[in-house]
Amino acid sequence: MPAGRPAKVAVEPPPDGDRTFAHRRGGYVSAVLLIGLIGGIAMASIEAGRRTQSSYPTFLARTNPSDLSVSVFAPNSAVAVATLTSRLGDCRMS
Repeated sequence: MPAGRPAKVAVEPPPDGDRTFAHRRGGYVSAVLLIGLIGGIAMASIEAGRRTQSSYPTFLARTNPSDLSVSVFAPNSAVAVATLTSRLGDCRMS
């Protein structure tokens, strides 16, 4: 390159905004739909949890729930629990 002459630099014109948007429109629509779907699922699960939380006391009032639940994990535990429950008057084994 001779001294005093500027170097040639290839300059590209800026991309056309309409063509870029049109080219990426499918990706934008997919991202918006995916975010909307995830948000909808999250809101539906929160609402389902609220319904369950508010209806559980009503469910317990309408049924005859047990007062105590015992889980024994030992060898021959069924025999020991059956012997224990037979001695108690209002206790039954289910």
